[in-house]
Amino acid sequence: MPWKKYKGITRFEPTEFPKNPEEHADIFYIRQLNEFAIALKSAVFPSPVSGALARFYGSSKSRHYAVGRQSDACDVFCNCPISKAFFTALQFFTGVGVYFDTRYKGGEWPMLHTDLRDRELMWYREDGVYFYPHTSKTFYNDLATKLANPVTTMASPLI
Repeated sequence: MPWKKYKGITRFEPTEFPKNPEEHADIFYIRQLNEFAIALKSAVFPSPVSGALARFYGSSKSRHYAVGRQSDACDVFCNCPISKAFFTALQFFTGVGVYFDTRYKGGEWPMLHTDLRDRELMWYREDGVYFYPHTSKTFYNDLATKLANPVTTMASPLI
């Protein structure tokens, strides 16, 4: 299904997203996601989980929330080391979270949350617990260790 409204998007098709991005996602966000995938030089897969792009329930403060506005967030899986995906994402998005406790295509695979919030924020999640720089004195060292772990940094090729 080709893009109708969002011309110039080359790395994704609307059908790859769990909800129609042309209807529920901010165009600037989709363009940033496209540019991120180009810069990453690896396949990027939007999470197939309901709510990964647009949510119609829960907190209206969520960047995924798409009631009365368009979402400017999406959860994605990248077919490259998660450290490469994380540091590349920081160049394109103001909100970047890495989730070390997710599964995709039948195996453990870290996931990225990317968004365009109005202030920069990074975080990670492990075993359902969220960690932020402002709440943990060891955040950066802990995150660097997790990103360097070969068990969680290389995804299995899907192609």
